Amino acid sequence: MEEKYYNYFKLKLDVLPELRKSKSCLDNPAFDKWWGSIEVTCERMGDKYKKRADRIDFFPSVLTDGDDSIWINKRYQSGLNEAEAFIETLMEELQTWGLDTGIPNSQHASLKESLPHQDKAFNLFVTVSQQQAQQIIQTINLDDYDEGTKRQVNDLFQELNKESKDKGKIASIVKWLADKSVDALIAILLAKANLT
Repeated sequence: MEEKYYNYFKLKLDVLPELRKSKSCLDNPAFDKWWGSIEVTCERMGDKYKKRADRIDFFPSVLTDGDDSIWINKRYQSGLNEAEAFIETLMEELQTWGLDTGIPNSQHASLKESLPHQDKAFNLFVTVSQQQAQQIIQTINLDDYDEGTKRQVNDLFQELNKESKDKGKIASIVKWLADKSVDALIAILLAKANLT
């Protein structure tokens, strides 16, 4: 995933020379598309990245009654410089440290090895022991849920108790629970984290 983001940002840097030819971000569809895409990508990467992108400004915060075109152009060019430095820093971070997911690096590496294409919530289930699974299933009181949810939760824990786990099946069940019975999924997560 880091490589995907790295390559994405590299392409965004390639667009900068063309954007610098404009005088401002106003009525500039190329700029709007470029920066809008970067903001959305940073949001997908995580709140930490989105906040950093939000600090970059391309328009003066104060205007006068006269001709502000010089100040508008200066702020726009300065914003592009800040964006360039931001993107270069992101690329360096991605290359050196990878994407900051909020998981400590030691855990992150083992999670990536075990499930390279799964999301963080799903990774929590892979390390559940048989004893933990029994405790969790008792804690969430399956009687509170409909038959479909009960079946999915039981199937999940049966799969987790197997020596050789079917990660695709586990992912499918977790996605089903996220769509159909998010409260059961939350109860499982809270029980797993010993918060219930």
